[in-house]
Amino acid sequence: KVGVRDLFEASTVAALAARAESRIDDANDVPLRRRAPGGQVPLSLAQQRMWVLNRLDPDSGAYNMPLALRLRGELDVAALQAAVTSTVERHESLRTRYPENTDGSPYQEILDVEGAVPDLTPIDAPSDADTADRIRAMIHGGFDVTVAPPIRGALFRAGPDDHVFVIVMHHISGDGASMTPLARDVMTAYLAAASGNAYSPEPLTVQYADFAVWQRQVLGSDSDPSSILSEQLAFWADELAGITPVVSLPWDRPRPATATLRGAGLSTRLDESTHSGLVAIARENNATLFMVLHAVLGVLLSRMSGSRDFAVGTPIAGRGHEQLDGLVGMFVNTLALRTNVDPDATFGELLKTLRENDLRAFANSDVPFERVVDAIAPDRHTGYTPLFQTVLSVEPHGDARFELPNLVVEPVSGFEPTAKFDLQVTVETQHAEGESGTGTLIVEWVYAADIFDESTVASLAARFTRIAEAVAATPSVIVGDIDVLDAAERAVLSDARETADPVAAPVRSDLTLPQVLTTAVDTDPDAPALSSGGAETTYRELDERSSRLARLLIDKGVGPGVVVAVAVSDGVQAVVTRWAVAKAGAALAPVDPADSDAAPAWVERTGASVAVLDEDDVPAWAGSMTVVQLGRTDIVDAISAHSSRPVTYTDRTAVLGPDSPALVGNDGTVVDHGTLAAVAARAVTDWAVEYDSRLAVPARFDTAAAVLAGVVAVTAGAALILDQAESAEDAAEIVSAEWATHAFLTEDLITAVEELAPGDLEDLVAIVSADGDRHEAMPDGTPVHRLPEPIGTGRPIG
Repeated sequence: KVGVRDLFEASTVAALAARAESRIDDANDVPLRRRAPGGQVPLSLAQQRMWVLNRLDPDSGAYNMPLALRLRGELDVAALQAAVTSTVERHESLRTRYPENTDGSPYQEILDVEGAVPDLTPIDAPSDADTADRIRAMIHGGFDVTVAPPIRGALFRAGPDDHVFVIVMHHISGDGASMTPLARDVMTAYLAAASGNAYSPEPLTVQYADFAVWQRQVLGSDSDPSSILSEQLAFWADELAGITPVVSLPWDRPRPATATLRGAGLSTRLDESTHSGLVAIARENNATLFMVLHAVLGVLLSRMSGSRDFAVGTPIAGRGHEQLDGLVGMFVNTLALRTNVDPDATFGELLKTLRENDLRAFANSDVPFERVVDAIAPDRHTGYTPLFQTVLSVEPHGDARFELPNLVVEPVSGFEPTAKFDLQVTVETQHAEGESGTGTLIVEWVYAADIFDESTVASLAARFTRIAEAVAATPSVIVGDIDVLDAAERAVLSDARETADPVAAPVRSDLTLPQVLTTAVDTDPDAPALSSGGAETTYRELDERSSRLARLLIDKGVGPGVVVAVAVSDGVQAVVTRWAVAKAGAALAPVDPADSDAAPAWVERTGASVAVLDEDDVPAWAGSMTVVQLGRTDIVDAISAHSSRPVTYTDRTAVLGPDSPALVGNDGTVVDHGTLAAVAARAVTDWAVEYDSRLAVPARFDTAAAVLAGVVAVTAGAALILDQAESAEDAAEIVSAEWATHAFLTEDLITAVEELAPGDLEDLVAIVSADGDRHEAMPDGTPVHRLPEPIGTGRPIG
């Protein structure tokens, strides 16, 4: 009855009490009590998801929950067996199996304690290696939840005073928070049995099956629009609309078609001063440490991917009733927290936004994650989780502890974790013995070994630490100004800047062109991206059209390392094609569509193996290539048949990185993704390109300069104007009629454009080739900017 938001809005005892009292007589309240005997018990909504996953692969141990403890000292084996028996008897969920009816619907069947209790007769283990192998087999072995209660246990004996106690249960029977009551009940029963005292614990007021029945009564059906379930599903459909479905981090290898769940992990630390600073920020902003860490992680993911609007997952305990605190059972749910990162905002402003997003999510946390996915992203991929791929959790204090008399109890570790997500970031507080204060924060990084190397995740973790330290030191810092480089990286960057030619390419960016495109589309999908022939095309339309074409190109083997020659005369189709080539991860080689007799030497210099044309006839230079003729009916139909959803890492043929080729000039000069992104980013600053700027290319747009114009426009979220000019008069008319703020002109057009349209060009920025020397300024004194040399002249990079 008292929600999380109440605690933030009514943050005094008196105000909170008033809210609670006002809800005591809620007529819609359904009491949680023992169910009537008889009748089938349905699965809870969270169990329903676990049941489906188990039926898809009963041999998988991905959703097993292990507890392995080393017991050194005087172990009373009989007392331990009695304690486990007592605990299994006390918690019905530990002796429940989940068969299905003839119609395929599952139900809970609670068994007697006999046959459901693991046999703890000691098993002699000749060595630690043998013990580890046996434990690993227990942890990773599957369960068939329809046949027997999914719990197993064993006691391994390494010596007379050295044992290892292992319990493994499937997630359908319990969750992380269940370990606390499980440990408490086993310890209490062991103490009683070891001392010879009778043990009669106070009965639980409700069992998990009672919760399953009560939950369905409270939430109602999604067929009832007034039910809580329907209302929350509607909330999530609105809350997550338009997010980036896959955040593209710097993966080390292609994602497999089906995730293997192979995981690995590493640990980092935030020192006490950083922890104290983050806590202070939370207090000052009426937020929690979790929300601050969510903002820190959001900055990291945004900076490393280029995405600005995505989701981060988090587990939520799901025990919203005090009678559930002492139960072993599957209550946990997963929430998708919308993460909007504006690089121009202060960290405090970002925290305010995410705090509100988090509170809204927590207030709608009853509907199971799987139902949210079904409603929002039914077309899921087996290689990654839908909606988000990174999960953040901040572990509460008071973890499960085993303390037994005459025994030293230590957890057994060193087993490979399961990676259900790309990244699982878990933060917990650690205090040294006798230490006071906030303590340090231990950050555990579990990552998918399918796609990450340890060195890459270590780099991500180091950047996370730097962001946290920067924020703790200066809470008012602008998000985009946070330095994520270490001293060595900064030194390399400084040296490069000091020796760089002022018009040469800057140090390579960490971004690829698809990430730059994603940022533009996410920021304002309905903004004008292109004007051609008097018609405007939005970023959303370009994104959808280019995604369809990119998928066709990928089907034809186009990907990172492949060079695609593009000879397309229509302005809109030319830009769609360039976006598609970039999304596929390939390199673009622009060709003049009118040059049908390009020399074979050009093909050899560029290394182009695929050609995209809008002509009916294939030119001689494309004869040996894989040819895609956009005007052919079968190609048009094939493009339309493909999905318009964003092209992600999993769709490409190989790994795409900042050092992958992006643009190939006529002389064979190669510009990689990171360099082209960096050149464009610097041009946005140098040329003062804003989101409302309009960049005209009235001359040929099949040049490297025209390609750069497009990347600059996308980087700024501006509009690109592509209209062919047959004369200086045409160029002046295009620049004037389209209200261009920037124009990519040849030297001979500068004076002509100024003379023919003098009244409209007061703020026009002219950009010409870097090797031009006749004009340092336009006739009215406006400076003429030079293209960066590697783009303007084709001088080899690096």
